[in-house]
Amino acid sequence: MKKITWDFLSVELTRKCQINCKHCFKGKCQNITISKEVIEKFLKQTEAIGFLHFTGGEPTLALEEMDYFLDLLYEYRIPLFHLQIITNGYEKSEKFVQIVKDYSEMIKLCYLDKKVDMKYYVTIGVSVDRYHVGYDPKDALEYYKKELKGYAKVIPMTDGNIPMKIGNGINLPEAILEMDKQKLDTRIEILSKDTKPMCPHYKTYKLSLEEQVYVVCEMSLSAKGNVTLGKVSSNNEYDFEDLPNQYICNVNDRMSIYDSIIEYNKDKKSCLEMNKEKRIRDREREENPRYKAKMFKNIFNYVRIVGDSAASEDFITFLANKYISDPLEAKDKDVININDIPLEDIDSIITDVENFEYRKEE
Repeated sequence: MKKITWDFLSVELTRKCQINCKHCFKGKCQNITISKEVIEKFLKQTEAIGFLHFTGGEPTLALEEMDYFLDLLYEYRIPLFHLQIITNGYEKSEKFVQIVKDYSEMIKLCYLDKKVDMKYYVTIGVSVDRYHVGYDPKDALEYYKKELKGYAKVIPMTDGNIPMKIGNGINLPEAILEMDKQKLDTRIEILSKDTKPMCPHYKTYKLSLEEQVYVVCEMSLSAKGNVTLGKVSSNNEYDFEDLPNQYICNVNDRMSIYDSIIEYNKDKKSCLEMNKEKRIRDREREENPRYKAKMFKNIFNYVRIVGDSAASEDFITFLANKYISDPLEAKDKDVININDIPLEDIDSIITDVENFEYRKEE
């Protein structure tokens, strides 16, 4: 059985959550947590992990599983080089702090350099967007900043200020309509001694071992043990993510993850080929006078590309303050339905955004 090096791996630890945010794109929380058996079977097929992202639900509700994952990294001698965890900040957990410190120490060992600055390798995000109501997540933000100094970079996350019209957000009048559903429809790119990925970044990936199998696409492991492309799990509801045609395999299948990926790839095009076809469709859409309106409704994609930098925070706040209602203060008459904005106003909005100057991250 061939082991895989994952360039970027997102692990859904749990679908439990203490709150039920109106904008949650995953939909209603579920009483499901990843099992130790799933973790074991997955890591037995893993060689190394470049970037690990723990997600949920609320990942701090699965601290035992998070800790067990680390134990197996040591036991199976699997190196890890980056970690990111995003929490809703509902609780301030001492146990979570200790686990993050343990991961930080493990990553430091993998770099073989005691002087490495861990703020570049471990990131803890606390969601402080307007839809997290009934508590103050900024308390947790300040707590984790203090407790994890020297072990991780702790940052505020405000991406949720611009919700998508999926999951719980389907009922929000200010939510942005999806333009294209993120489906499992592209090839999983692999770098090995026999194959090169059709990826513009493939030269940045290097094999440490002759027999190494390097998956360069962003991948995801769900709480149910399903393995799929990261774009499917990170942009869709639980129900869509669980559809049989939206995951490649389950860790409990008789076929290995590697063999399942090879089988899946047989009739799939690369993302470059798919993007080329998409550009052709986009050029056709540009002839439609509603094209710019659709661009604005899909603005979340641009926010996601910017990432968690200060520029992203400025960008989201700029749009939120100008066009999106506050769920606590707004009355029905104050809520702006983004889908009812006239086309000429969309033109003005896009011009404002294009001219908006981001401040540089300190």
